[in-house]
Amino acid sequence: MNRDLKLRRDIWFCLGLILLLATIWNISCSSSFVFIYLILTIISSIGALRNHKELTGYTD
Repeated sequence: MNRDLKLRRDIWFCLGLILLLATIWNISCSSSFVFIYLILTIISSIGALRNHKELTGYTD
């Protein structure tokens, strides 16, 4: 297993988790901030999923 890919996947996963928690925490704040957090969470989730596919060799 490529160590760099694993590290990158872990970073993306942690970032997505942090952004998701931040979105839940800020749900009562300005809706624009919630929208920005939601977009970043989706982007990081896609990145984590893509890296996971690279690691497992899974292809569509």
